[in-house]
Amino acid sequence: MKVFANRLSGGYRGGVILVAANTVKEAIDTFHKDPLFTYMWTHIDKDNNWNEEYIYDFYYQSDNWYEETKLTANVDKPQVILEGSYVE
Repeated sequence: MKVFANRLSGGYRGGVILVAANTVKEAIDTFHKDPLFTYMWTHIDKDNNWNEEYIYDFYYQSDNWYEETKLTANVDKPQVILEGSYVE
């Protein structure tokens, strides 16, 4: 499977997430479905309303995902394979 990455940077924070998936969309969906990372995003929209269709990422924004072309993952299903972040 392909490996997709996203880097967290700015202010006093940093990190990276690697997800095994077939597409960028599948990588983002896999990240959002993993119960270990639900604190990293919310369904609260810009008007401060709960909206199941809307996702705001605190850590890894959707437009920052990219394929790590030199990596592959020997796994059967999409999954988060590494996440390391810090906030000071």
